[in-house]
This record gives sequence, structure tokens and C-alpha cells, in this order.
Amino acid sequence: MNNRTEIQDYADWLLKIAVSKCGSIHEAGDLTQETLLSAIVYEKRSGKIENMKAWLSSVLNRKYNDMLRRKYNKPTVTIGEGLDIPCDFSAGENMENSQEAENVRREVAYLSQMYREIIVRRYFYGRSDNQIAAELGIPVGTVKSRLNFGRKQIKKGLDNMENYVSNSYAPQQMHLRNSGRFGMNMEPMSLCTDDDILTQNLLMLAYEKPLTASELSRKIGIPTAYVEPIIDKLVNGELMRMTGDGRVYTDFIIYERDDFTKYQADAEKFCRDIWEIYGGPMKSALEKLRGKEYYSERLERFFIINLADRMYGYIIDSASDKQYYPDRPNGGKWLAFGEKVPPFEWECKYLHSGCRSCHIEEFIGVKDLWMYNYETFLYKDNKFEGLGYSGITSFMETETDMLKMFYLIKKGIDFADVDLDTRIVKAIPKLVEHGFLVNENGTIEVAVPVLTSVQWSDMSSIRDEFLNEIKNSDLAVQTQKYFSTHRKTVPKHLKSVQECYLVYPYSPKVMNFVYEALERGIHKEDMGYNCPETVVVFD
Repeated sequence: MNNRTEIQDYADWLLKIAVSKCGSIHEAGDLTQETLLSAIVYEKRSGKIENMKAWLSSVLNRKYNDMLRRKYNKPTVTIGEGLDIPCDFSAGENMENSQEAENVRREVAYLSQMYREIIVRRYFYGRSDNQIAAELGIPVGTVKSRLNFGRKQIKKGLDNMENYVSNSYAPQQMHLRNSGRFGMNMEPMSLCTDDDILTQNLLMLAYEKPLTASELSRKIGIPTAYVEPIIDKLVNGELMRMTGDGRVYTDFIIYERDDFTKYQADAEKFCRDIWEIYGGPMKSALEKLRGKEYYSERLERFFIINLADRMYGYIIDSASDKQYYPDRPNGGKWLAFGEKVPPFEWECKYLHSGCRSCHIEEFIGVKDLWMYNYETFLYKDNKFEGLGYSGITSFMETETDMLKMFYLIKKGIDFADVDLDTRIVKAIPKLVEHGFLVNENGTIEVAVPVLTSVQWSDMSSIRDEFLNEIKNSDLAVQTQKYFSTHRKTVPKHLKSVQECYLVYPYSPKVMNFVYEALERGIHKEDMGYNCPETVVVFD
């Protein structure tokens, strides 16, 4: 059988496809004849076509797209059925099938930008190699090389039909956390917010080993074009790093959900076993505070957490190299870490926020206003729920406005005389409910402890005496023994994780020491009212 006879044998098959596309027997006949003529001319000029059926299918579909463009005077914007790669890429035996066409489109979408932009120009818009080279400012040889690689990747993807990983259909959640100073745009928290599931899952997928943008897009089931800008943002923001071969990896430690609970019993036992080391100094510090004229039950709640917090900091420092914060973009100095969470909420009574400070300078006659706040499960409610603030900076805005309000109340200044956010004024009933304010016979008063700078300094001296006593004990020796068998491993390529983060999830927590003190009866757990672990300082 000669070549022309073989080509003619596909006439009925091509006509059937053309009719299904055109809906008109006249247009389908023209389309079929043009396709057959192209095959005859091609073989006459270039030799035998290896896969006749695939070649004819791709040419028919390209000509169909050309016909639509001429008909509606619009550029074609589809790929798959018009993918004309006759020589070194087999379109498959069933290219006319819409699912097969969709598969090709998907594989093009998963190519990285340098290959995708050339494939699209060649097969979406019909550009020649020379035109593409001129448009992109690269040599023609580079165009051909990338075109060849792109076609091979498409074929490989079609052959493998790789399934998406579970992150594509059952995304995990990860809370990004940090210590240190935020950047001016709230970096790193603004780079991966708690509701940004896509970014969270990209970071988790690139944690165990470096991956290309294409590999990440395949795993998550989203075209590479949508993934690349997110990767660029994360690399520029220093949550990800790029390797020399173009792969990226997540550049901070990620804790599993059970990291914070797997050694909970060990941590509790450790705190019981060393009670004689820290229990006496803690009771002594509380007795000194109780003898001060500025003492209150609410202040004691804050103070005992503060004692445990400083002791915990000493423990971590003694067990590892001292923590340091590298310079970051936009003025930040921070270290990030991630905490995976399951699809449902979980609680651990030993979790706490760390001491967060809010500072205002030069507010209507006073130089400095300070507010210090912990968040623990000793406080039964959500402190900031229902206050009218939202967004990533909500807690900072809320605390700033609360601090201004507390100062105005204590100084007897009318809210109307200053520029106070109306949201915090409307939130007064909630602030009473949450224990920040108290309503005394219709008069609103500040319920959280308010200290002068001298009183705050005096209380800090008591805390420092406690800490010096702890440092002169063998607490460091005991904790180093504990950490020698309780430390987390990280992927080998991850070099930036400081040692304190390796022991952090398995260490006894601040609240382990606090709850041990509660068990020993040196501070009561139930205050009988909502008691925010908050102190305000101004003169």
C-alpha cells in the first residue's frame, strides 16, 4: 500500500471527527479535505509519517481552530486537540476523545514557566521558532531545546497519569508562628495566614525535600502558573529557599500535631521530679509580691506565669545555643515555625502564647504606655471574640485601642476628647464580660492590674531574684539530661533550624510548671471570675 492510499484510508474516520466538531457536513468535508491534502504534501516533502492516525488528528484539530479564528476573527485559546507534534510526540490513538484533550491541557498547565511559555506560543498561537526566540530574547537553539523537553514532559505525564497527593483533595492545615520582630507588612504572618490553605499546603509539601514548581503543582493539583507567584512570594519573604537547580524547599521547622502531646507525660513527670529545685524559689517570690501595696490576685495570676516563662527561657538557653534572629525583608528580625493541625480543633492545657507586649509612645501627655499579655487555657474564653476587629493585625489593633482606653479611664479623660476608635467603645460590654473592665454601679473601671513604671520595675526585681536562684541550682544539668532523649529531627537539607527549636516541642512547657504549682496549692486555679493574664504599665 502506498502512502497516499494509506492517507485516503483515514478519510471516513476524519470526516466523522470533523462532523462532530463542525456540526455542518459542508464545513466538515472542507476540513477533512484540507487535512488529507496537508498529509499528502507533508509526505511528498518530508518523507513517511510514522504515526498516521495521530498526525492526521492533530492537523485536523489545528485546522479546525484556524477555521474558527477566521470565522470569528478571534485568536484560538485552546490546546490539546490542536496540539500538532507529529514527529517526536505521539498524541495517542484516541486524541479525538475530549478526556484525552483535557489531559494534554492539564500536562501543559503543569510545565514550569520556561517550558510552558514556549509550548503555548508554539501550539496556542502558532509562532515559529524564530518568532518565539525574538519575543523572548533567547537563541533559537534554546527555543528548540525547551520545546523538545516540554513535549517530552507532556508525553511523560500522559503516560504516567500521576495521581494527585492527598493535599489536593484533603488539604491539611498548618498554623505559621514566629518569634522575634515582625516586618513592616506583618511578615512572616502575612505571607501565610491561617485561612490561606493553598500556601500552607505548598509549604508542607516542600518540607521533606526540595521540589520544582511543576512537581509542587502536580502534587497539589493546581496549574503551575498559579503556583509560581506564590512560590516567588515565599522565596522573597524567606519562608522558602531556592536551590541551585531551581528547586525550592520550606526553610523553617514544621511540627506535627502529636509533637506537642507525645511526651506530655514525660514533661509532667520532669516538673514533679525537680519541684524541689524551683518550687521553693517560686513560693518565696510570690510571698514577696503579696507583701507589696500594689498586689492583687489578678497580678499574681500574671506574675506566676511570668516566673515560669522566664525559667522556661533559661531552660531552653541552657540546653542549646542561644537563640538569635536574622535580619529579614522589610525590617523584620524573626524565626518562623509551623504547627500542623488536624481538620478538627484540638486543645492542650499546657499551650500558651508567650508574653506579648503592646507599646504606645507619647499619648496625650504620657511618654510610654505598655501592656503585657499572656494567653493560656487558664482563661476559659476567647479574649478578643466579639470586639469588632478582624484581619491579621486584629490583635495588635485591639490591644493598642484597649491600652488607650485603659489610660483614658484611669485618668478620667472623656473618650470624646480624643481620637479613640469607635469599635473599642462599642466593645465595652464585651470587655466587661471578658474581665478587662468592670462595671461598678454604672461606672466603668479598669479590672486588669495597672502599675506605675516604678512598681513594674520593683516586681521585675522580684522575678530576677527568683531567676538568679534558679541559675545557681542544678536545673540546667537536669534539663540537659531530659533534652538528650527528647529532641526532634528535621530533613537533612534544612540547615537553618536553631537547636532550641529541636527541643521546643518535646520540652516541658511554661504551663507545665504553672500547673505543678497549682497542684501544690501555691496559687489557685479558679479565680471565680474571668481573669485575663494582662498587666498595664504607665505613669
